[in-house]
Order: sequence, then structure tokens, then C-alpha cells
Amino acid sequence: MRISSRTADLRQVSWCVISLVISLVWASTVTAQVPKPVIPSVTPPPTMGPLVASLRFENAPNGAIELGALVGGEVVVRAAGGYGDLTLTLETTRPDVVTLAAPTRSGAQVARAGGGAIAPVPAMAAPRDAMIHKDKPATPIERAVRLAPFTRLAAAGGPISVIVRATDSRGTQASATFSIVPVAARITNVSKPTGTVRGQTIALGVDVDLLPPGARLEITGSVPAAEIKPRATVCAFNVRQSSSASAPGATAGTSGSMQFTVPGRFFAYDHAKNGPCAVVLKARLVRAGTPDESIEFRKMDLALSTPVPYVVQGTWALRDRLAFDVHPGLPGFCTGLSVGGPPQAIGVHQAGADLAIGVRSGPAGTDCAARSAVWTLPDGFEIASIDWDTLADGNACCVGNACLPSTSTPDTSVIVPGAIPSENADVYQSNAVSDADKPSPRADGSLPPFVSRMHVRLGCKATAFNDHGVKVVLKSVGFEGPAGVNFP
Repeated sequence: MRISSRTADLRQVSWCVISLVISLVWASTVTAQVPKPVIPSVTPPPTMGPLVASLRFENAPNGAIELGALVGGEVVVRAAGGYGDLTLTLETTRPDVVTLAAPTRSGAQVARAGGGAIAPVPAMAAPRDAMIHKDKPATPIERAVRLAPFTRLAAAGGPISVIVRATDSRGTQASATFSIVPVAARITNVSKPTGTVRGQTIALGVDVDLLPPGARLEITGSVPAAEIKPRATVCAFNVRQSSSASAPGATAGTSGSMQFTVPGRFFAYDHAKNGPCAVVLKARLVRAGTPDESIEFRKMDLALSTPVPYVVQGTWALRDRLAFDVHPGLPGFCTGLSVGGPPQAIGVHQAGADLAIGVRSGPAGTDCAARSAVWTLPDGFEIASIDWDTLADGNACCVGNACLPSTSTPDTSVIVPGAIPSENADVYQSNAVSDADKPSPRADGSLPPFVSRMHVRLGCKATAFNDHGVKVVLKSVGFEGPAGVNFP
């Protein structure tokens, strides 16, 4: 069959159309089988309000602070946190002299007890006590707790209790509690020579403030360690000066401060080596137009240098220092050589490298006593240890009163009757029974450190020969004192 060209063209177009439709149907089917990606929805976070710290005092003293009783003074307190308006109120046992006021920013009269300064708050704009809305974060508020000046220290009385309360617009409260100690003077610093140890004579430098300008202090004495209140201490500075010397002191400048030096020594109880120590000075306050007033001022918790140990072994080198006297001292009895057998050294003699004191027996028995001289020590030294040995030869002799001849009387001068001399160094530490046993006083009337007399009692029963004996040997003596001293 013959098909015309027109018919053929129509058929060709029809197949093209059918093919296009089939392609579109297939593409649609494939596309329908592929899952569409899911885009997760993001929920915006809830709107957060501003974080506000709880109401608090950012700076306020804790405990006791010292303020100048004769010149007044202030301490700045600053409250922060909370909402809306902040207000400060004051509760005190002395509302007549303690008030709230705008800070002066001087910071000169602010101090913790003991002299540690409270850092002044950086300068700010004038304090604001009100906010626009009570639910907004509050602006910090500052006030000065101010002490009015007293004419005389006695009128100030004891510590003044203070409570400062902060309250915000929601009624939230915070409080700061402390006390004010009115003082006429405060030690801000002490200076002492490098290496200062207990008992050493020094010139102590003292810096003082909180005084009225032009006032004069004259140091009249010091308070011993055991009498320092509110707490006793084991170490304190003792003012020692010649009776002919003028009282140490100075006159306060325009800022109310002064510097002076005072002679004396740190005295420590209970073998405290380096403290803590205190300086509590008594003084007379002299001001024009005002009667003189007695005051005290202090600096606590000071440290000294630790004493250096000096130990003497080979004690024969100390024979001239100790200068033992042995009596009755008759040759052949208490000193020299004992005969009636092999010659034996008695009295003070050398045993190896050490100093020894010995006796020997004999037909008449032996009764000997030895006593050392008072040994004056260098400034700042004290005896710290002592070691004795007893060596017996036979059983007819001993140290003390136990085995003396029957005609002997007990010797109460023996440190420990019936035993060797004491090994307790405290027995010899600057102790003396009478003034005759003390060294000469220093210019300030005090005694220098010294080693008290040592006593030894030696005795033997009667024997035919000198074949029995006893001796004590000084093995070592220890001292403590300043470094760098050629001692002994």
C-alpha cells in the first residue's frame, strides 16, 4: 500500500507526541518516589531579663576599725545589686557622733584594727538614691560612716557598734556590722635593724598617724607582754632608756603623722624565738590649750629574726670565762694533785678537750665545793643548753651531799642537792640569788644577759689510799644570739 507523504508526516508527529507524554508520566512517577527534605522549624528562645546580683555590700569592714578620736574620720561602705531604689540606714550605739554622710574620698582616716589600710573606693559621680523604675537593676550606692572628732580621748569610751543596712525597692535587705575603735594615735609602721633577735638592744623606728596637727607625743614607757589586752602575747617591746635621757617623741605635721625612734629590746617569754611580738607604747599627748592626756597605741603580730645557735664543745677553752673557784682549796685535798697512790689531778683540770672538776679519797675523807664566776654574755645572747657527765672511780665518792664525811654540813648552794649540776639551761639563764651574783647594770639600769653561777659539791668517804674518786665533766654549752658574732 502506498502511503502519502502527508500521512507519514502526521504519523511521525503523533509518535513524537506520544513519546513526550510517556516521558512526562515516567518523570512524574520517579519524582513522586523521592521524599522531599524536611526543614526543621526553629523556636526562638524566650526573651531573658537582665541578671541582677543579690543585694550585698561590696566593701565594708569586718570586725573593728580604728578611727582618729581627736580628728574624726570615716570609712566608706558601698552596696550593690538589687532592684530600683537603694537606701542606706545606720544603727549605732553613739548616734551623736557616728553618722552617714557623702564620702570625702580622702581615705586618710580609714584603717582596720592593727593598722592594715582599707583600700579607698575609686572616685564616682555623686551618689544616686533613686531609680526611675523599681524593677530595673539598682545603681550602687555609697555612704561614709563618719566619726566626729572628740575633744578628749576619754570622752570616746570603748568601741562603738555600727550596723549599716541596705534596702532596695522590693524590700530586699543586706547589712554590714562592725565596730569603730576611737584612738588618739595609730602605729602605721615599725622598723628595726636587720637580724634583730629577742633581747637585743635596738633603736626601734615608729611611724604614727591619726594625731591632731601640731600635737606632740612623749613616750613614757611600754606595756609588758603579759599585760597586753585584749589578748596576752609571748613577746613585746620593752622601752629602755637612760634616766638622764630626754623622752623620745615628736610633733605631728599637718597630716597628723610623725616619726621617731625609741630605745629598747624585744623580750620573749616561753622561749619564743621569733614572735609574734607586739609594740604597745605609753605616751603623753601634749596639745596647746588642752590638758596633757595619757594614751596608748600599738602594733601587733611583728616577727623577729630567729636566733643563731652557737655550741661550744671542747669546754676547756671556757676555763677562764667560768673561772671555777674550788674550796677549801688545800693542796692534796681539793686542788692540784692527789697523792697516797698514783698521782691524780683534782680540782679544775683538763679531761681530754673538756673542763673537769674532780676529787679523790684519802684517810681524812674529802669535802670540796666549786663555784663558777658570773659570765656576762654579749647583747642579745642567752644560754640554750648545757651538758654535764659524771664519772665515778670506785664507790666511795659522789657528787652532792650524799656521801660526804659525817662531819660535813649540807650545802644548800648546790643547784640540785645530791646530783650533778643542773642540765636545765633555764637554771643558769640570767638568774641570781643576790645582787653580788649579778653583773653590773647597763646605762639604762637593766642587766645584760648572763650565765648564773654553777655550783658543784664533791665528796669522798675516808679510805686508806686515793683509790676512789669522782669528777664532773662539762661536755658542751649551747647559746643563741644574733648572727655574725665571734663568740665565745
